[in-house]
Amino acid sequence: MGDLFNYSPVDLSPDDFWSLIGGFAFLVGLKLAADDSPHLPSYYGLIFSLSSGMFVFWVRYYH
Repeated sequence: MGDLFNYSPVDLSPDDFWSLIGGFAFLVGLKLAADDSPHLPSYYGLIFSLSSGMFVFWVRYYH
């Protein structure tokens, strides 16, 4: 099995593709944090957005 992070299904470089996925996940995490519903507290969204931001940095600079 090849390296998943060298794969891009669209006409982008793999680093750009995975950074786009991570950026989208970051925005979803911010949306979850802003909603702050009783069944999903805001800190779950903050944790999700911070971890996806760390994923983007990992793909960009350390992969």
